Amino acid sequence: MSELAESARRGWMGIAVGPISGPPIDWQAIRQRRLDERRSERDRTQQQLEDIEAEVRRLEQDRRRIVTPDRVLWWGIGVLVVFSLVGMIAPLWAMSRTPTDFTPHLKLLSWAFAVIFGLLVGYFFIYAWWLTRRKNNARPAHVR
Repeated sequence: MSELAESARRGWMGIAVGPISGPPIDWQAIRQRRLDERRSERDRTQQQLEDIEAEVRRLEQDRRRIVTPDRVLWWGIGVLVVFSLVGMIAPLWAMSRTPTDFTPHLKLLSWAFAVIFGLLVGYFFIYAWWLTRRKNNARPAHVR
């Protein structure tokens, strides 16, 4: 016998290894068990995927609800547009003309500016109050 075949027969550390004896191996049962494990793993993975997709849908709905502007915001944009017209554009327009009597225009612009500025500040306070009242009463959608 060759030296390589002898070392293979002897096994690890030179100990002679004989034929393995014991009950016969049921390869069909092992194959079935592995198949069952794969199926259960696939089912768990499918359930996890469905859970993740449901969570993504919930988060998208929450994001859409948070990001979508409400009517109070549009009121604020309207106040800002009027404020910019009265506070910046009207004075520039009045100053670009050569006035014959500037005092009535200046008084009108000052009063209009003060009124619109008061509306803007009032809007900020009302919106802040509305947001704090809304957050105290609101609960997350998944808690309901």
